[in-house]
Amino acid sequence: MTIISSVYVPEGIILSADSRLTGHRNHGNGIVDRFTISDNTQKILLLKNSEIGVNYCGDAIIDGKTIADFLRVFDIDKVEKNDSIEDVTIKLHNYLKKAINSIKYFLPLQDTITMNLMYMLLIKMHILERIYRKMEK
Repeated sequence: MTIISSVYVPEGIILSADSRLTGHRNHGNGIVDRFTISDNTQKILLLKNSEIGVNYCGDAIIDGKTIADFLRVFDIDKVEKNDSIEDVTIKLHNYLKKAINSIKYFLPLQDTITMNLMYMLLIKMHILERIYRKMEK
C-alpha cells in the first residue's frame, strides 16, 4: 500500500509519499507471499525542469523500466520547454497508453489496476494545474 498526499497552501503545492516498495510471489496453490523490496523507493518525481511534480503508486516496472526511469525517459524524450502542464499530461497519457498497449497481453490484473491508478494521477495533474494557475494570478 502506498500513501500519497498532495496539499495546496497559498505558498505552494506540497507532494509527499512513503518510500516502501513491496513485492509479491504467487505460489500457485493460492498462497501469496508479500515482502519488502526497498524502503528507499522514489515515488515523487519532477518533470519539465522541476515545474511539474508527479506521485505514483502500484507496481514498480513498466515496459521493463522502473516507473522513475520510465518517467525520466518520458521527460527527456517527449516534454518540450514550452509545454503547459496540460500538454505534459496529455503526452504522458499517450506515452503510458502506448507502453501499456505494447505489453497488455502480459499484464496481470494488478498491473491493470496500477494503470488505472496512473490515469487517476493524470486527473490529479489537471487539478494541480488549475490550482497552480490560480496561484500565478
